[in-house]
Amino acid sequence: MKGFNIYSAIIIKHARFMVRLKKASLFFIGLFLFLNLSCSIQSTSDSDNTGSSTSPYALSVDQADGTQIDVIGKGNMNSSYTETLDGYTILKNKDGIYEYAITGRTNELESSGVKATNTEDRSRREIKFLKTIDKHLRHPNN
Repeated sequence: MKGFNIYSAIIIKHARFMVRLKKASLFFIGLFLFLNLSCSIQSTSDSDNTGSSTSPYALSVDQADGTQIDVIGKGNMNSSYTETLDGYTILKNKDGIYEYAITGRTNELESSGVKATNTEDRSRREIKFLKTIDKHLRHPNN
């Protein structure tokens, strides 16, 4: 009978250990899921409301006329737009050339007819024009 009691005690201790291990495992799984969900909610709220950059890196884009312009993509999953590195919103015209965006009569963004260039390549006329428009323009529903 003594042998049976020793094995019974070992089995009981093992069973208690397994119960504690299961509770600890469930606790850590729950903690992991909570933290993961919290981070994804925070990430979603940041990207939806701040209009944060789609990429933190500038891209050099070839325009249809053979020139290049450095741009940065902005936006989120609901809206996207393109800006020059110094913050002017730009749109492609029908010929595939980026132009500075302006706010039209109906508050929609329109191409200005002035070709967008990098800061170091701007003419005096272009610089004068840029003083008349705002940076970071957005479509009215965004």
